[in-house]
Amino acid sequence: MSLMSSEVKTLLLKKLGIGEKVKKTPILKISRAKQLEKAEEHVIAIKLMEQCEGRCMECGKMPDYKDGYGQLHLHHKIRKSHGGKSTMENCVLICRKCHNAAGGIYEKD
Repeated sequence: MSLMSSEVKTLLLKKLGIGEKVKKTPILKISRAKQLEKAEEHVIAIKLMEQCEGRCMECGKMPDYKDGYGQLHLHHKIRKSHGGKSTMENCVLICRKCHNAAGGIYEKD
């Protein structure tokens, strides 16, 4: 049982400036190709993790788990936007600090 009639809901949506747009907005879905790409990247990350034994492949340090940023990032040497592929040869696992530096963001020590 609905707490509001459909007329009240419609008026409320119009009052909020939403109107009928809500009904016409499509739900975003990830394409099958994108799902497969993410699955491949996950497999590559697992294989690289075994290779590097949990250390950054750039600086060789273990990520600092105390600061809340203790994960390794899958970095593409040749960016995907520049035609780089998700392959073992093009990917490395690096810490947040090295990943930021690779993107041109430098942190204070």
